[in-house]
Amino acid sequence: MATTQSSTVPPIAASASAEQPPSPESIARVRRLDAFGVVVSSICAVHCVIVALFLAALPLAGATFISDPRLELLFVASALVIGFISLGLGFWRVHRDERPMIAFAIGAVFLLGLRSFALHIPVLEAAIVVLGASAIITGHLWNRRLLHRHTVCGAGHSHDRPHAI
Repeated sequence: MATTQSSTVPPIAASASAEQPPSPESIARVRRLDAFGVVVSSICAVHCVIVALFLAALPLAGATFISDPRLELLFVASALVIGFISLGLGFWRVHRDERPMIAFAIGAVFLLGLRSFALHIPVLEAAIVVLGASAIITGHLWNRRLLHRHTVCGAGHSHDRPHAI
């Protein structure tokens, strides 16, 4: 018995092609989530730099809560969860461009993996965190740009034509 071409299409690809394109409102929600992700990642980076560079002076300033590992865990977890959701939604629902996810993954490797090797060298730890947060922020900004291309602006034309980034 001969197999038809349509029966060999994987279920995920078949369901994605049958879906309606995302609404401008859903794209706008993902873009807002990306903006929030940029803010959280930036705060995380600034926090880690302050803790790494001023660790000895924090108790004198009465700011020991800033160096609390739970606060650091909250920042890192928030940045990673928000990034995973917003970039995942952008990829799966809209643009299918893996570059923002790659930037995010590189940032996650820096924050979760490489940073653990530099915990006792504050300046190196701060540099690794800043690089990781910068990669995550780059992923969010890239995702926002790709999402913008798939929306229809007020002039009535679409931004979904390919461009080099």
